[in-house]
Amino acid sequence: MLNVTEKDYDEIRRLGKKLHIPIPEMFWGFKVESLDGGVLHDHDERGHSWVRNAYNWLTSQMCAVNAASTTYGAGYLAMKQINGTVSGSGYAIGMPTVNNSIELAGQGFSGAVNTATGLVVGTGTAAFDFEQHTLEAIINNGTNAGELLYLAFNPIVKNYDSSTSTYSVTHSRYFTNNSGGDIVVSEVGIYTPRIYVANGTGIAMVTRDVLETPVTVPDLARLTVTYTIGVAFPA
Repeated sequence: MLNVTEKDYDEIRRLGKKLHIPIPEMFWGFKVESLDGGVLHDHDERGHSWVRNAYNWLTSQMCAVNAASTTYGAGYLAMKQINGTVSGSGYAIGMPTVNNSIELAGQGFSGAVNTATGLVVGTGTAAFDFEQHTLEAIINNGTNAGELLYLAFNPIVKNYDSSTSTYSVTHSRYFTNNSGGDIVVSEVGIYTPRIYVANGTGIAMVTRDVLETPVTVPDLARLTVTYTIGVAFPA
């Protein structure tokens, strides 16, 4: 766990604006509701665990270069899919679109209904590792014991705060527990489909966080997970 205070975040945000260096900030939200709409749990926490895939993706786009290796590790630009396949020779790392939109189901961070892509959850508790390419123990999509039903993503919420010059985007998704028992969510991440041009059906994880406060989802309850990412502009 990082030993970082809100004062540290305030300072790096200030320096980012002063030096004209974009500093993204991420937040996860977790809300559990019963069938009658009663709130059983609700908390937010910072996200801070982008994996190597995310850095390679950012580097490819910001530096306008193709992935250049089929080796995944320090010094190589490549993407490691959740199935372990390494993709990265001669193609850009990016998000190909369908119908010219990155916001449709199955694109970007927007998981399609009944598929474990987009915002995903798991039961793993292993410490964050920069080289990770999957959750430690993803909760499968379904209604069997230990499974959650992955619903489609909710409409993306975009916001600009003129007082801080911060543009933010919130992605969210519902998960329903019809498994017959409690399920404890202790890790969360994003599985991004179609992130590598050469094989547009590949899926890669770009972030994984171990929850500071694990969330119990009782049987027949609904979990809402939100992911907000914001960038403070210098002007």
